[in-house]
Parts: sequence; C-alpha cells; structure tokens
Amino acid sequence: MVAPAAKTEDRGGLLRLKLRTDLIVQPQVYEGQIHYVVKDPVGMRYFRFREEVYFIIQRLDGTRRLKDLKEEYEQEFPPQQVTIEELAKFVAQLSEAGLVHVDRPGQGKILYKRHRKNKLKRRLMQFTNILYIKLPGIDPERLLTRMLPYFRWAFHPITVAATVFLWIMALLWLAAHYDTFL
Repeated sequence: MVAPAAKTEDRGGLLRLKLRTDLIVQPQVYEGQIHYVVKDPVGMRYFRFREEVYFIIQRLDGTRRLKDLKEEYEQEFPPQQVTIEELAKFVAQLSEAGLVHVDRPGQGKILYKRHRKNKLKRRLMQFTNILYIKLPGIDPERLLTRMLPYFRWAFHPITVAATVFLWIMALLWLAAHYDTFL
C-alpha cells in the first residue's frame, strides 16, 4: 500500500513526507564507501543506505517537490541521473518501511493497517518456521555453550560424511524395493 502522500497530482508535486525524528543514524565505512545505518527504535529494524541515497532521505522535510529533489541530487552527484518516477518509487518504499511520516489527517488509519499487517506477518512466520521461535527473557547462549562439548562429535566431518552415506544407502534401498511399498 503506497502512502497517499507519495501520490501527487503531477509527479513533481509537493512531498508531505518527513523523515521521522526518532530515527538513529550512524555513518559507517563499508567496503571503502560511506554508508548510513538507520535504526528504527520502534520497530527495532536497521536499514543501510549509500551516501547518495541518504542524501535524498535527509531532504525529506515536507517542503520539497520531487523536481527539487531530482535537481539537488543531480547537482550534488553530477554524473548520476535520477528520474522523478524512480524518486516516487523510492519515497513510497520509505513510507512502507515506516521511515517517513505524513503530516496530514487520516494517517492514523494507514499506520494502524500497516501495523496489523506486520503483526499478522510476524505471527505467520512464527508458526511456519520452527527455527524462528523466540522465548522472551531466555538467552540460549549459556545452554548451547555447555552442550557443545557433548555434541561436538555430531558436527565432525567424518560423522557428517557417515550420515550422508547412510541417507544415500537408505534412499537406494527404498528405490530398489519401491514396488514392495505399492
């Protein structure tokens, strides 16, 4: 669902989107380039943006038009070009991620729908992925560290090879006696 503020009369129209003020931004050097890691303290999610992308994000103050963003971006990073459609899609993605908000009536309903959708998605993930189970207040690190000396042998290359060999033998036996099971 695209936020209504990302839809403008003409694609160069005024953006009413503003970057959330509670976001925590940390510049980091990654692979020799500056990236900006944005932490969403409410959703406990992290986003990493290249310097050029963060340049656009910083300018989402509710007063600029897409045309203005395009001109500022192309002036700051001369060889690179960006279309207004690309900017509109990017701004819509930021809105979906919850990194920007809209200062206009009716946004509470949109935010509530997004919250319900995300909550449903998280619950579905919990039931469909047994490895996703999280028990609040329990850190399994100590238990797993204590168990490691007793079960380390299970991860030894010889044990893994023997297990794979047994599985292959079982599948071959099953294939050889397939007609017995029909």
